[in-house]
Amino acid sequence: MQKQFAYIRKLYNQELGFRGGEPHMAGRYFFVSKEYTGYFPPLSEVVKNDFTVINMIPPNSNNIVLTKYVYHNSKVSENKPNGRDEYRIYMNPALDPNRDYFKINDIVVIYNNLNEENVGKIYYKIYHFPAHEAGRNYKHLEEMLHRYASSRAKSTHALVPISELSFVSPHVFDTLDRRVIPKLIQNAVLDTPVQLIPEDQMKKQFVFTRHIRREAFQDLVKFFYEYKCAVTGTSINYKDLYNIVAAHIIPDSHRGPAHPKNGISLCRDMHWAFDKGFFTIRDDYRIKIHEEVKELPVLTPLQDRKIFLPSDKRAWPSEISLKYHRENIFGIFMKSA
Repeated sequence: MQKQFAYIRKLYNQELGFRGGEPHMAGRYFFVSKEYTGYFPPLSEVVKNDFTVINMIPPNSNNIVLTKYVYHNSKVSENKPNGRDEYRIYMNPALDPNRDYFKINDIVVIYNNLNEENVGKIYYKIYHFPAHEAGRNYKHLEEMLHRYASSRAKSTHALVPISELSFVSPHVFDTLDRRVIPKLIQNAVLDTPVQLIPEDQMKKQFVFTRHIRREAFQDLVKFFYEYKCAVTGTSINYKDLYNIVAAHIIPDSHRGPAHPKNGISLCRDMHWAFDKGFFTIRDDYRIKIHEEVKELPVLTPLQDRKIFLPSDKRAWPSEISLKYHRENIFGIFMKSA
């Protein structure tokens, strides 16, 4: 069994939005020491301010909150001597109610469920220990910081075996509630340009990140399409089980980006037909059935039907993605039949 660890962080004023001693003067975030970025998804040094969206469980609820994790890298990506070179997990209202939940010198423990047996969703749970309480666990964490932090981390960051943290439960991920997608996350994703996955992110060390991005892609696309199939406008569901998937328009195998504008929500049979090129979508968002199968009873009624689209136009399929599908995927079923 792979040894598991938790990331410990003692919070300071700048990451909590203080400037000149005044609160709420800047954004709030968890700063991640470079020594411990391996605990989180790798991010690109080539893509400026590369980020991904991770599943975080706040200390004050059992919800799954989509959260932005960013590498501010202008010093590296643009070779600016005075540029930025730091990693941050940005707080949002679902993690940090009223922007005052976390305070200076509080200690947070971030624990993930990633191990050699995990092949499903990856989550990060936050445990919170307020400085003003200074209870037994807080003092224990201070000791752990002194014991495990490197000289560079100065007893504010450390990676600690969970065997030494009795309050960290490996079963904390067994009873999660609903998924929360804050407006800040929706805007951050939709305002990011669509781009192909850089070659460096296709390498082995980025497999973890690509898995995380595919998870967020599934959650976001289905959310924007209101958990309905874009072709039928409906879905079969029971509680949180839905017969829909987020389909890549430019396929993942073709280096298609895990971006909502390269996605479309489809029920499983339509997903299969779309991936095989039985039908495609024109720039006016109407369906075009391939000539070879236009007489199939299931497909015939779909010809020229306009797909169901998200209410936020920023999430509508990219024209570039649709053009790629028409030119490279449409009709490929004939090659494999």
